[in-house]
Amino acid sequence: MQMYRISETGRKQLVKEFTGFTTVQPVDDRFVIKKNDAYKVVFPMKNGDIHVFDTSFRKHSVINLNQPISYLQQRDMDLDGEPELLVFDLVQNTLTILRNDFTCPATVKVGFGGLPHTTFSMKQDKDKPPMICMCTGDLLYLLSYGINPTWHARWGIWVAFWLALFLFTLLIRKTQKIQVEKRYATEKKITELQLKIVRNQMDPHFTMNAINAVVNAIDREEKEQAKDHLLHFSQMYRSLALSADKIKRPLREELDFTENYLALEQFRFGNRFTYKIEIDPGVDLTWEVPKMVIQSPVENAVKHGLQNKEAGGEIVIRARHEDRNLILEITDNGIGRPASGAEGTTSTGKGMEIMGQFFELYHKITGIRVRSTVADLMDESGKPLGTKVLVIIPLA
Repeated sequence: MQMYRISETGRKQLVKEFTGFTTVQPVDDRFVIKKNDAYKVVFPMKNGDIHVFDTSFRKHSVINLNQPISYLQQRDMDLDGEPELLVFDLVQNTLTILRNDFTCPATVKVGFGGLPHTTFSMKQDKDKPPMICMCTGDLLYLLSYGINPTWHARWGIWVAFWLALFLFTLLIRKTQKIQVEKRYATEKKITELQLKIVRNQMDPHFTMNAINAVVNAIDREEKEQAKDHLLHFSQMYRSLALSADKIKRPLREELDFTENYLALEQFRFGNRFTYKIEIDPGVDLTWEVPKMVIQSPVENAVKHGLQNKEAGGEIVIRARHEDRNLILEITDNGIGRPASGAEGTTSTGKGMEIMGQFFELYHKITGIRVRSTVADLMDESGKPLGTKVLVIIPLA
């Protein structure tokens, strides 16, 4: 909008350039509008209400402009063949232009010097939008009015906006997912390294026990026995080599590994203990279990329960299927943990402590939480009868 002060001479010059000057009409006047070949009678009210009737004077609608109407003019402001409505508000000094269906209001601030004498006209230049000329007193307002070029593309703009928002959301989620995956990969790598450290802590036990058994056989010139035990030793380490990068293996392999260990220890201790393995019919030997889940408690039973027992030692390994869990029991009739600790065995419970760390790492990697308990067995008088280790492994 442009505003100028003009003289009477200037006003006369405008009349030559602009045609069809009309005077603003009072609000009390009713008028007729045409929309989609239908005629409506419009009664504007000073309080801002506009009552619309059809040609039979049935009320069609009531529109509230939320502003007082001082004067109103009906005129085709954008030369599209349909007149717009010009609403003047003397209280707020505003001019509001609406489509003839009372939509798309456009408001501008003006200074009404002498509204009853305010006149309007239009000027249309080729390839230019219509120019509205409004004279009120010695003030001249030049305004351009037309449809916003983006109006016809509004739905496309909204679609583009929501699509951009959707893609931005997807980008954020993808970025977050990548960060979570990277963090998970880092944590998994750290966990695997920790797992290797734990595993390396256990491997020396096997090595020393196996070597001691073979050395004892050679000292006693028991060549066949030394050969057999060297075979057990090689089978153990072959199993370790093949599963070095694994944290679990089939139950059958775990039992074979444990039997090789027991055979070596049985010979080393001069057959002071026996062992047996009991597998219920419902147990599938291909089920995967944590690596050394049986061997570690068996090793503790030998070292801390049966090592100081003169004769009659026994280890029993049982496996059963119960409530979607694999239940492993390792029972010995050794001297028990209290007596073993009293005799100064420094590593009592170290193996099970390591297995506890192993189970925590196993849970982080596989999501399977293995539970284990250790119970001291006693008779009615409180005399130690051995130790029982219970391991519960949920089946996937």
